[in-house]
Amino acid sequence: MDFEQVLAEKEFIITTELDPGKGIDVSQLEEKVKLLQAYVDGINLTDSCMARMKISPIAVSSYLKDKYATNWICHMTARDRNMIGLQSEILGAALLGINNFLFLTGDKPGYGDHPHSSGVFDCDGTSLIKMASALKRGFDQAGNPLNKAAERLTVGGVVNPGGDLRLELTKLKERIEAGANFIQTQPVYDPRLIEQFMQEARPIVARQGSKTRILISIMPLKSGQMARYLNANVPGISIPEKVVALVERAGSSAGLAIAKSFITEIKGLVDGLHIMPMGKAETVPFLLEQL
Repeated sequence: MDFEQVLAEKEFIITTELDPGKGIDVSQLEEKVKLLQAYVDGINLTDSCMARMKISPIAVSSYLKDKYATNWICHMTARDRNMIGLQSEILGAALLGINNFLFLTGDKPGYGDHPHSSGVFDCDGTSLIKMASALKRGFDQAGNPLNKAAERLTVGGVVNPGGDLRLELTKLKERIEAGANFIQTQPVYDPRLIEQFMQEARPIVARQGSKTRILISIMPLKSGQMARYLNANVPGISIPEKVVALVERAGSSAGLAIAKSFITEIKGLVDGLHIMPMGKAETVPFLLEQL
């Protein structure tokens, strides 16, 4: 079933994500897709994550979509294109049959491998969702009618349960109002934060009369060094010191055990999981084997 149907009909949803790669050889990506497609309802392709230049996720999705039985979910950030370019890109993707998007504000260029490039940031994640919703209804951002609406777009946004709760719940409400069909979170490492967030989020979704689904991101830690790097350098990620200490002592095996335990604790609270395997596709079936 397509991703719109998945969101509407499946009780528990599983997605994962892959990095499209730096260049036009996607053979290694395809090997990971072959492993993952049986386990997930969709595969996200990132959009030059951490401001490191990679091949276009839309192009990769178009190239692979008829070869593999999975739903492709393209990330799109506000960092690299102005409002005209963003709309053009979404419409071009829809013409190619690429309809699933996760919209993000994007990391600043200074974080990445082209630190002197310019960030555009004509809009933020919520504005991108509004933009896509307008294209879905048949209008551009200036209110001009399209000759045909991009009616099949499925639109996602991001929130961070580990951030300021009031602020993140406000973002959730705004993104649902803007037309988000699904919400994917930043990785969180404290189950209590998910419980608290979902207690507040469920009434917001209900009040909006929405069927928006909330997927919690799981990123297994490979090492204490990785945990400390994420804490210091990735906006929106906060890993408790006790978790860092465990991974420092036992490495990736501890990271996987922590992730498995986390999934067991939260799976009854949420609509699904988004697993971020950080290059190790075999992580996904390992984490899902007990679900």
